[in-house]
Amino acid sequence: MNELAPIILFTYNRPEHTRITLEHLMANDLADQSTLYIYCDGAKEGASKMQLDKIAEVKRVIRSVQWTKEIHIVESEKNKGLARNVIDGVTEVVNKHGKIIVLEDDLMLSTGFLSYMNTALDKYEHDDQVKQISGFLFPIDIEENNEAFFLPLTNTIGWGTWTKSWSEIDLTAPGYEKLKTDKKLRHRFNLDGSYDYSNMLLKQMKNENFGSWAILYWWHVFNQNGLVLFPDYPLVQHNDFDYSGTHSGSDDHYTKANWRSDYTIVKYPDEIRVHKENYNVFKKYIKTYSRFSIANFKIKLKKLLKI
Repeated sequence: MNELAPIILFTYNRPEHTRITLEHLMANDLADQSTLYIYCDGAKEGASKMQLDKIAEVKRVIRSVQWTKEIHIVESEKNKGLARNVIDGVTEVVNKHGKIIVLEDDLMLSTGFLSYMNTALDKYEHDDQVKQISGFLFPIDIEENNEAFFLPLTNTIGWGTWTKSWSEIDLTAPGYEKLKTDKKLRHRFNLDGSYDYSNMLLKQMKNENFGSWAILYWWHVFNQNGLVLFPDYPLVQHNDFDYSGTHSGSDDHYTKANWRSDYTIVKYPDEIRVHKENYNVFKKYIKTYSRFSIANFKIKLKKLLKI
């Protein structure tokens, strides 16, 4: 294995969530060999004493243990918000190291998460079609073979990428206007009509307070015919069970029942192509879920995209 990818963790005002995430990270096989960057967002203007105390407690938690081999803490004096904090932090760290693993403060990780991420980042580093490595997978019903596969969809829950892929992203989303008139393009961008990502992007470009960088990321990857590597079982589990996050909502869409934290991936595809069977299962899953509860589903997908 080449030099390990640095890990970046974004925190704000949830000390208990942050502690759980760091404890799971510390339990990983490669944590004692890894470098961790922790970006702490600042307080919002007019923050209450309770909010200030929570932010201070987060800063105490991150300094309480030597979570990884090396730790760098970056504290913002002002509140940037999640989207700007992620964009600035990822850009700074990935440009320095060439690759990166990205976490937020409300995740639980399998013990094999870092091994999977680093193996995949090494294996697909020079393949321009592979844009991202995802540690998360929706709880879809597919066969578990300790194997990774490709889908045409980006992810923001426990992921990694390289400088070459991240630096390509144009946050102005060039060409997005075509979604208004080109039905075939809109259908493909919406994963064959599975979910209305087009509407999300159009609203984002109108600056309707969505604040999402992730939908812009998906637009870029889509236009590059890019693919993302996923595990056949989630190596990342959401732990925002108290709905305390800025973009919180019901979590059953993100969690696997009886999740196994010791699951590992040992097989990686040599051929860069969409796993059609798993892709069809995924599309059927989100279509079915959205019909079951359209309003709730929108909340959950917005949370995934950090909108």
